Amino acid sequence: MAAQLQRIAAALARIGAAMNPCLTQHEIGQFERQHGIGLPDDYADFLRTIGNGGGPVPYYGLMPLGRAPERFPLADIEALTEIGKPFPFSEGWCWEDDEDGPVPDRHAGVHRGRLVLGHEGCGDYPILIVAGPQRGKVWHLADIGIFPMTQPRPSSTGTRRRCRSRSAAE
Repeated sequence: MAAQLQRIAAALARIGAAMNPCLTQHEIGQFERQHGIGLPDDYADFLRTIGNGGGPVPYYGLMPLGRAPERFPLADIEALTEIGKPFPFSEGWCWEDDEDGPVPDRHAGVHRGRLVLGHEGCGDYPILIVAGPQRGKVWHLADIGIFPMTQPRPSSTGTRRRCRSRSAAE
């Protein structure tokens, strides 16, 4: 992992990315204790070695630990009250295609056990799962659904297309 972090740091330096100062182990531990979670080791290493957010890459940059973009649509929930609860999804869900719209109880699950990593524009956000069986995995939260980040998704249009093709297949 150390070699990979060195490559990331070198790549960010080459393009002039302005990363925020790194966090100390004490600061990371304080966040973990406050929220009753343990950050995935790779992410904690990134925060200690590379920086606590910054950018402007990728897309609109990386968010500092526990913060969400200013225009994050769920900012009222982003007070991290749900972070210690297990993330409830094991497969993607496209609520845009649900005939009755989002199911409130299920939709509330998108707030559980996750941190916002950044903002890709057009209502698309990479999120890191920090609680539950998906812990350590990156998912993609969009205005139309939530999906594991296992396939490249170039834009919201691509997310919508994939969402519709899944619905048609079911």
